[in-house]
Amino acid sequence: MKNEKSKTDIPKPTVARLPNYRQALQHFLAGGTSVISSHDLAHEAAVTPSQLRKDLAYFGHFGTAGIGYDVRKLLDTLEEILGTARKRPVVLVGVGNLGRAVLNHSSLAQAGFDIVASVDDSPRKHGRVIVGVRCYPGDELEV
Repeated sequence: MKNEKSKTDIPKPTVARLPNYRQALQHFLAGGTSVISSHDLAHEAAVTPSQLRKDLAYFGHFGTAGIGYDVRKLLDTLEEILGTARKRPVVLVGVGNLGRAVLNHSSLAQAGFDIVASVDDSPRKHGRVIVGVRCYPGDELEV
């Protein structure tokens, strides 16, 4: 990946749009699309094609004029840029209503977070597997 500019030169709005591009690429990949035009990708991400090309240019050259972008390759690159290419093990603190909702939400796994355990102060939850994740007492959490 050729970096055209330093990380500090990339505008915040560009960085904020990267997850939208990633989500759009995931959508196309799931639908079996292997090559996508800047027009179609921009439409799915709710930006103009020129904005899409300008945003991606901060990170290098990805598409082929008249052909488009390799969906898998661009998605892999964006995941590397966003830090979602590798799974990060995390522990969820608190498995009340909000904690269970977090465990049920698949977007965390898609964003690279792997919830490997949970902790809670409630003794009745200790040792239980809640939404596929074992719950431990908070005092067993090693920092």
